[in-house]
Amino acid sequence: NAGTLGIIPLENAQSATVDGRQSTVVRLTETQLNVLCRARTALCAASPTPPLYDASIDLRPGGALIRGMVYVAPLGIYQQAGLAVRFSGTSVTISGVDLNGTLYSLPDSGLGSSVLDIQRRAEEALRAVTAADGTRLLTLTGAYADDASLTLVFR
Repeated sequence: NAGTLGIIPLENAQSATVDGRQSTVVRLTETQLNVLCRARTALCAASPTPPLYDASIDLRPGGALIRGMVYVAPLGIYQQAGLAVRFSGTSVTISGVDLNGTLYSLPDSGLGSSVLDIQRRAEEALRAVTAADGTRLLTLTGAYADDASLTLVFR
């Protein structure tokens, strides 16, 4: 839930032209992203909260590998897993599940249905992210990742 993040001071926000439009760009390192996640969300907290908890974010080109305890609803248990996530603008796609270092396609039920719930929540959270630039309220128009940082573009 993006609403639980509250106001987060963003350092190093810069004005830039992105796709031919004036934008505000904020870059977060992987470390900053994980600190923020642990401090402000249940996703990275150490206490069980369905559908995912105790997560860490490992940025990759075009996305991330999010490792944590994933809730498998039909079994009523948590399973250690990693989720391969792709960002494209403000959409999120979970393309697979990493179990013990092996990437698998999403199963149709069990863990797969939990993962689709996480994907839905992630997209809702991204769409709800806003930033303030003086008197203007800016909307997130894109999230872009490489190995070292997550770049957020606002307009």
